Amino acid sequence: MYKLRKDISVHFFILLVTDALLIFATLFLVLLIRFRFDMDAVHYYDPYYIKIFCIVLIHLFFLSYFGLYDPSTFYLNNEIFTKIGYSILLSSGVLFLAYYIYPPIKMGRGVWIGNLIALPIVLLFARWIYVRSLAAKIHKQKVLIVGTGELAREVARKIIEWEGVGLSTVGFLDINNERLGLSLVNPKIIGSYADIESIVDKEKIEKVIVALADRRNQICMDTLLKFKLRGIRVVEGADFLERTAGRIPISQLRPSWLVFTKGFQVFHAQKIAKRVMDILLSVFALILSSPLFIVAAVMIKLDSAGPVFFRQTRIGENAKLFTLIKFRTMTVMDESEDNCWSEKGDARITRSGAFLRRTRIDELPQFINVLKGEMSIVGTRPDITYLKEQLEKEVPFYTLRYSIKPGITGWAQIKYRYVSSVEEGKKRHEYDLYYIKNFSFLLDIWIMLKTIHIVLARAGSR
Repeated sequence: MYKLRKDISVHFFILLVTDALLIFATLFLVLLIRFRFDMDAVHYYDPYYIKIFCIVLIHLFFLSYFGLYDPSTFYLNNEIFTKIGYSILLSSGVLFLAYYIYPPIKMGRGVWIGNLIALPIVLLFARWIYVRSLAAKIHKQKVLIVGTGELAREVARKIIEWEGVGLSTVGFLDINNERLGLSLVNPKIIGSYADIESIVDKEKIEKVIVALADRRNQICMDTLLKFKLRGIRVVEGADFLERTAGRIPISQLRPSWLVFTKGFQVFHAQKIAKRVMDILLSVFALILSSPLFIVAAVMIKLDSAGPVFFRQTRIGENAKLFTLIKFRTMTVMDESEDNCWSEKGDARITRSGAFLRRTRIDELPQFINVLKGEMSIVGTRPDITYLKEQLEKEVPFYTLRYSIKPGITGWAQIKYRYVSSVEEGKKRHEYDLYYIKNFSFLLDIWIMLKTIHIVLARAGSR
């Protein structure tokens, strides 16, 4: 067997192509069985290749939507089998509706049912075979981490988390050899910056990750350029975490990186498109959820004394203040109370409030804020004014979040847990920076789809 280079892109490509071919083959086989291998009957459904192609694309979209091409799914666990089942059910439901909306892609109920039964079995078996055999034989890529600080350790933790993907950390390099042999996370310090050339040659390093707060007078740039010309990948630690973890580490982030890196720029046309989408979806959501407003109001009134809505001053775009509206889920309290963080199991949360939070119904009134232009559907989390000065003082580059409108949902909301401390606020801000840097219309759509998935799975309850 060919000794393939073990990298994320290789796994992604193999899985994507394999799944596409298996979906195509399964659908075509179901079609043949349905018509008892009578090709004339199959040709009656021309253009069946185009129909199958459309169906394959929809299935691949939902497989990707459930994260089945993420590095965490390159090894077996029960969650992967569940995700495959969910993706097939959801894509089959979409296809069922699509057949009636657009008849030319209709394949018939028999084929639809056959696909719904056969496809999960085929994909589950194929994923089991892939992980058990092929993935274990693909070559591991040796990684050398330059640095021993928090950023370097975060990079090493991510590589360990992605062990099945094929990145293997050989070790760390420190500024000198005083701590040689000391174990950090899992790999050890195996040399100093001055030893980098000999270690790269000796260990046959294929990727060098530079995780230093300040590279000046610490490591020779000519050496790194030489590695690059030899085909050795040289990656910055912050860039590595951005691509793999979906966040931008702020502990050792430099202003120059923020200025010269790609991103952190939203064009006027993008803002207009985002605002139009916000208005249309907010109107639709408010009309659709209007019965829930009545139900929620009755539940709140029967459960505890106080108003139906909770209003609180929050910080919006350009640090302007606005009044956020939600369904009240706690006993009535003063906004100026010292404990502004809401924690899991908070005694102030009412019985109806626990249900409204778990189902995210408490967030629905925020669509009014979106219509008023104070919020967006997707954005950063709107901050409490009480914590503004504290967070700006303790979290680097925190004011960058005020460059966009806060959102009902966002990248940080789907990637990180609910914040209940300043330290967690720092981690959340790293995800917010990623969103601000990589803002796009498609990313917004992806975040909204993932939010729907989280709400339906009740994975986002707090």
